[in-house]
Amino acid sequence: MTSRVSRRAFLDGLAVGAAGLAVGTAAKSYDQIIGSNDRLNFAVIGLNGRGRAHLSALNSNKANSRLAYFCDVDSHVLSKFAAEAKDTLGYAPIAEGDFRRQSAWKPDGAGFARVTVIDAQGAADSARIRID
Repeated sequence: MTSRVSRRAFLDGLAVGAAGLAVGTAAKSYDQIIGSNDRLNFAVIGLNGRGRAHLSALNSNKANSRLAYFCDVDSHVLSKFAAEAKDTLGYAPIAEGDFRRQSAWKPDGAGFARVTVIDAQGAADSARIRID
């Protein structure tokens, strides 16, 4: 005697199985997910002189900071800094030659983010935003 399974029961079982698979599978990037107050991501624009000082400071504070992007219009400076950053930090931040691309930032997901801008004179302003 065969028993028939309704479409609803089949889909319910499929959903439970898929959820179990999703919970049991870990992505490589999960080890980078930490609380919003645990680490700051930085972008450095302009790499000669002050940019190297930022690299040194970020390296000495690895637990609480991460260099996500860096940018310079000089391609030779950019490639040299890319190699130096990878050797110093142990990972390769994203290198960009045109800062306008960085103005289109996409957050990792929902939560809070603080956006801070520092001008050439050192004046800073920031805003905390909520991302849904």
